[in-house]
Amino acid sequence: MDPAKAIVFGPIIIFFAIFGLIIVGFLGLVVKLIFKAKASAWIGEVVEKKHKVIDTMDDGEENRFILVFKTTEGKTLNVEVSHDVWEDYKVGDKAEKKAGTLWPKKIS
Repeated sequence: MDPAKAIVFGPIIIFFAIFGLIIVGFLGLVVKLIFKAKASAWIGEVVEKKHKVIDTMDDGEENRFILVFKTTEGKTLNVEVSHDVWEDYKVGDKAEKKAGTLWPKKIS
């Protein structure tokens, strides 16, 4: 390879190689987290409903709806849900999250 081309294209190739590794690592992390979430299974009761308003730079604010579950094993889990799902649950409702699914389903 011509030394002039190596000087021009060498840093570009190195940049895209590093950028590609970062992208692959990020996608691997996302896939790992999704598989971990799908593998978990639990039964729990809603102990708290949270509504947070977060200020954003774009359009002012963003609403977050969180259900706090206490599992039969004693763990506390925060599950972010849509507004409709959040409205559907009441404190004291029971839900089951089966392995292979991402979201719990209401059982009472």
